[in-house]
Amino acid sequence: MNDASDENGRKRSIRSRKTSASNTALDSEAKDSNSRKRSSKASEHRKKEDDDEDNSNNNNNNAIENVINAVVEYVGWIVKSIGKFFNKQIEEEEDDDRDEFVAIEITEERQRVILKVRERLDVSFDDTSQEHVMMLRELWMCSFDSTNDKFPDDTNDTNRSEDDDAVADRLGEYSNRNRNSSSHRSEKWKEMGWQGSHPSTDLRACGIFALENLLYFAKTRKESYERLLKKRDGQRSAWEYPFAAAGVNVTHELTKIINVDNIIRNGTVGKTMRVEKCVLGFFEKHDALKRTRAAASMNFERNRDDNETFHELYCDMFEILDKQWLESKATYMEFPNVLKSAKQKMIYELNKRKREEERALLASGQPK
Repeated sequence: MNDASDENGRKRSIRSRKTSASNTALDSEAKDSNSRKRSSKASEHRKKEDDDEDNSNNNNNNAIENVINAVVEYVGWIVKSIGKFFNKQIEEEEDDDRDEFVAIEITEERQRVILKVRERLDVSFDDTSQEHVMMLRELWMCSFDSTNDKFPDDTNDTNRSEDDDAVADRLGEYSNRNRNSSSHRSEKWKEMGWQGSHPSTDLRACGIFALENLLYFAKTRKESYERLLKKRDGQRSAWEYPFAAAGVNVTHELTKIINVDNIIRNGTVGKTMRVEKCVLGFFEKHDALKRTRAAASMNFERNRDDNETFHELYCDMFEILDKQWLESKATYMEFPNVLKSAKQKMIYELNKRKREEERALLASGQPK
């Protein structure tokens, strides 16, 4: 009886221990499951926080970028508006009547002046011409006088003896040899702003007239010529415009300003034709210069330079060109824009003369 009772007690004890172990295992599994869930939730929470932070940063960055873009766009709009305003003011001041046409009478004097310009434009530089070589020599002396560099010709050929020259003279070869353009070649021409070792390459564009204008500048406005040639004014660019080649461009643009070809094609002496006001400004300047020179000299008609008005305007425009170059802080590649700006300023100056005369007539009560 007691044995049976003990047996039953052991069984209950074993069942109790099994149940307890089972419950402990279940509790442990439950705890592990809960721990994994909590860890998973914590991980998800951290990920969500990281995502929220990334989104917040992205939103902030986008917001900042949008603000910056908006500010840049607004500033750009302001600058553009200011630019348009000032451009409009400049156009109203300088271009008020640039595109307007006026009717002028083509007198014999006016036709003669235009024909003289065209005539010189059509003369190509000729190194066999004593006149042309002399002009080249004068330009060299005006430009390199301080350096004492000799004009490049055959007389500077140190490889020739006096006997060689004597023989060449007897055979008539010296003059021909001296007239060869190669005899005047020198790398020093490039220091003046010619693009080759001889000016003839650049002079193809406007013929001997470009050389005439440059020489006039050198002889009549020595100080200004020296300043521009040696680039003494202002803060210069590391890549400057070539001085002499720029002078050829000034000649070309000025012939377009005064409308040379149009007047020759369509102008008839004794009749009127419509031209830009700047053309009339050119003729009026010519008339004023003619009166001044005539009053100063009894021999004006005999000694006059028919192209002096053009020469004077050439000097003016060259000085304007260099001033515009410095003001715009331009470099070599921007030269066409500076030349265009100088041309517009030259047109304005010619128109200003006409406007001043019109205002004076209005003030006096006289008709235009």
